[in-house]
Amino acid sequence: MTRVTLPKQRALETRQRIIEAGLAAFGRRGYSEPTVEQIADEAGVSIGAFYHHFPSKAELFKAILEEHIGDAVIELHEFLPASSFRELIEHFVDGWFQHLETTPAFNRMFREVAETHEAWALAAIAELHQNGARAISRVLALAQRFGLVREDLDPAAGGAVIVTMMEGIEALWSVDRAAVDDPSFKSAWADSIERYIAADNPADIDGFQAEMRRLFGDGVDSK
Repeated sequence: MTRVTLPKQRALETRQRIIEAGLAAFGRRGYSEPTVEQIADEAGVSIGAFYHHFPSKAELFKAILEEHIGDAVIELHEFLPASSFRELIEHFVDGWFQHLETTPAFNRMFREVAETHEAWALAAIAELHQNGARAISRVLALAQRFGLVREDLDPAAGGAVIVTMMEGIEALWSVDRAAVDDPSFKSAWADSIERYIAADNPADIDGFQAEMRRLFGDGVDSK
């Protein structure tokens, strides 16, 4: 078992404070306006401490992206337990909308940075997309092993398609929330995912959930 020393723990806590302060500042005032000095002040750290963890504001943005996708990956297993594959998909859809509801600051920052078209920003956003697609493809491949996902589906392609759907909904949410935050839209999205990925007779839902619990440990609640 690896032990975390007190100085390392403090450094991790400082880094997290800077990330949270950056996300809050970007969410309120956009990406361009807040300065490193203002973010450091909001985090309660020195300028030197900021630059120790992040060489620039752009690097802080990248770290926020990484944490965002990390949170989203963790949420992929929070749609369990479910009594059927359809219910599992519905939980996934509900989970994405809950994620949008609880991350308004990120949504605003993401949109503004994407519109800059700077090379570093586009590369970071592309990496976010790729990481999300890989995470979903791993879950699809696992579900395929248990007869839930159709055998002819390429999990990598499926992951890319689903994460693109998610990003499209996120983009529309930020400018016209009413267009997507509606039960009929959510049901239609669940329908489209089900028709795209589901096997004709989804089989071992219990085995799939048991394997998800094994992989993610106590993060998945059981009935």
